[in-house]
Order: sequence, then structure tokens, then C-alpha cells
Amino acid sequence: EALAFARERYSFEDGDYQRAKNQMEVIRAVIQKCASSSLPANYSSVMDAVAGSFETNMPQDQIAALVRMQLSDMAQWNITSYTVSGKSMYAQTYSMPGQDLYVIEPDQATIEEAKRLVSETMGSKAQE
Repeated sequence: EALAFARERYSFEDGDYQRAKNQMEVIRAVIQKCASSSLPANYSSVMDAVAGSFETNMPQDQIAALVRMQLSDMAQWNITSYTVSGKSMYAQTYSMPGQDLYVIEPDQATIEEAKRLVSETMGSKAQE
């Protein structure tokens, strides 16, 4: 059910934007579930279960440090989301050359704001 909810876009007026919001809700629910006291002490089984389901440039040791922090204090997480906006258009893509596809060209200012928010968040975690 969660996968269908996170992938649907055609039945929403906002299409891909609503899909992005729904995906964030699924991620938020997963994080809240993992942050609960039911999180297994051996988090590697959880990591193995989700391997290949997402991509991140966060190093494994940083992920492990977050898990250890959660296990030690069981703190509540303050989850903030931000959506990069852009201009809808038809253009060719690397994945399907020679064919115009519906894409969203990201607005550079919103990309920079997203980078700033991530840096600010990661910086505050590093200082704690």
C-alpha cells in the first residue's frame, strides 16, 4: 500500500509534486517507526533489508552514528521537508534520447536553498 501511495501521480492535480509529497510522508513514517523503541539494536538487519531501495551520498559511518545516537537517547526527530521547484516542459533526456518527455527543469535558486538547508542541518548535528 505504501509503495502504491508513494508512486501515484496521475490521479492528482499536482501530479509529480503531489507524488513527491506522498513519498516524503512514507519516508517520514519509516523514520518515525525506526526512531521508536522497537528499533532493533542490531540495525544492520534493517540496513540489509532496505539495501538497493534508495541512494545516498551519506557515508555508512555517518548513518551508523545516527543509529547509535538514536539508540542511546531515543530522542524524537524533527523532520523538515523542502521541495525544489521548477518549470514544467518537454525536453529530451539522457534516458530516452530522441524523444521529448515531460520533465521539470529545476529552479537553480531552490536547488541552492536545498543545499543550504542540508548543510545547516548537517552542521548542527556535527556541533552537538
